[in-house]
Amino acid sequence: MMIVLEILVGLVSLSLLVTLAETLVWWYFWNQHLASSVEHYGKKKAEGRGQRAEGKKEGRGWKAEGRGQKAEGQKEGCKVEGDESRLFSTPYFQVRGQKAEGKDESCKVEGNDKCLAAEHDINRQSSWKNAIVFLTGISDYAAPTLQTEQIEFLQAIGEQFPVDRIIAEPFPYENLTAQRFSRFEIWRRLGFKEPPLWVISLHNFWQTVLVTGLEKTYGNAVASCIINRLGFPASADGTLWFICGSTGASLALAAVPKLREQLQVNLIIIAYGGFFRASPGFDYLERFYHLIGERDIWAKLGQFLFPGRYLPIGVLARASKENRFRVQYTGNHQHLEYLSDDFSVAQTKTYRELTFNTLTKLSVWQEKGLESKRLTTQGVGSRTHPQPLPGGE
Repeated sequence: MMIVLEILVGLVSLSLLVTLAETLVWWYFWNQHLASSVEHYGKKKAEGRGQRAEGKKEGRGWKAEGRGQKAEGQKEGCKVEGDESRLFSTPYFQVRGQKAEGKDESCKVEGNDKCLAAEHDINRQSSWKNAIVFLTGISDYAAPTLQTEQIEFLQAIGEQFPVDRIIAEPFPYENLTAQRFSRFEIWRRLGFKEPPLWVISLHNFWQTVLVTGLEKTYGNAVASCIINRLGFPASADGTLWFICGSTGASLALAAVPKLREQLQVNLIIIAYGGFFRASPGFDYLERFYHLIGERDIWAKLGQFLFPGRYLPIGVLARASKENRFRVQYTGNHQHLEYLSDDFSVAQTKTYRELTFNTLTKLSVWQEKGLESKRLTTQGVGSRTHPQPLPGGE
């Protein structure tokens, strides 16, 4: 009996160490990419200042005429055409077959295969007023795209409300991190199509540990990734919406202080099955909606693991009193079934339809001027090929 117990303890310890190592390697890769993006942007900015100074010295006037036009000698920007026009400073990628003249063609934006160039000018305004960022627990570090049910869920939201942009990509919203990590990923080499459920759970566990213990550092990095991918809003009266699942709620809460400081927009989190603590981020939110399944043990477990969730004082208690924190039940389902096509006999809908209906019926959409474009949920729970999301995302 003792031998069996020792073997089990050894296997659990090995599993924890392996998944921790994977999480740290993944974290290193996306932080390295983020740092190189900031460094490259700084160099480009310095080069631009030097070119302007040289032009003035030689008597050449630098004048930009109209949006997106650059003075002679400077590199042209790349205009992204979708439901809106979005300007990026970088000329290094091709969008829907339209080539930026004389530029590197190595990076394309097609369907869900996104490639964010490192030189994205974070000082340039984008044209969004209402944008949705999807952020869930990152269970598969080598996945280049979201799961099908996640894409379809976001597509349905985009069809329901006239938002300007939806970022429907796995965090950190660029493909290079997943590509680099895939060289170290062992589960597919062992014959799995994706990491086993226990590996997925431990990945989320370590993310929770990191974002709880290093909340400011982790949150600032998450916020920088979002700003790099999304750009700045057209005005300060915009709203950034988070659709979060599981540990994604913790990541979003950690990021909102910097996002509020940098973007100066309203921030709203809608989390299904969220796992989070009473984070200081609650003070920066306009609303936090927690959608919970009645049999979701993991989401309810957070209420007991984090004392700040049930104390009568603190940021969460204050948000509750100010009606900025609300709980909505989505149906009789478990933690992994929010976007499932499994059918609820009692409620005669799929669990994904139940989650979708609860989310879209929240009054905050109308309060923000986003009137529903349809009244039914037909097709929400069906397996159909996803169409392009708003803004080409």
